[in-house]
Amino acid sequence: MSVDLDRPTTAANGSDRRGQGSRRWPALVVGLVLGVVLGILGTIGVGALTGSVSPTLSGAASEIPAFAQPQQHADLIPTDVPGFDEAFIVRGSSRLAGEAGGISYYLSRSTRGQVCLLILPADPSKQWAQSCADGIPFAVSSAGAGSARVVGSTSPTPSGATRLGLNVLVDPASMSLNE
Repeated sequence: MSVDLDRPTTAANGSDRRGQGSRRWPALVVGLVLGVVLGILGTIGVGALTGSVSPTLSGAASEIPAFAQPQQHADLIPTDVPGFDEAFIVRGSSRLAGEAGGISYYLSRSTRGQVCLLILPADPSKQWAQSCADGIPFAVSSAGAGSARVVGSTSPTPSGATRLGLNVLVDPASMSLNE
């Protein structure tokens, strides 16, 4: 009895090999796409944990130069503000625009993509105020916190108003509301 060790001629044609290779191609593409997606998600996750994610600013937020700067310790909104919902603000987006007359003015971005201004008196017995808008200018006012406006960086400063940073104008007449 003899055994033929040569490959069969029917299996040697390229059609079977191409069929096997074409079955590997979708798996390779899926693997590459999955790797890219996981890499991106990993980068975002690490950035979120470190607070260093800096998404591209759009809309009114792109008009606030302070948002392009890294958040500093002074930019953090105090955690003990009664009734303030920190979940409404994008983590790491708050920036202290300035302080005047015992009141702190914080700019931030809402989770809905709006620009927000928080007016926070140093005296916790006084009412704080916050407002958010899709565009600027906009105003915020409260009997306990006075009033201020968020404006464009190149907007003129009206006579008598106090400019805090590039984007917040405080109405000096409203400062008397805090007393």
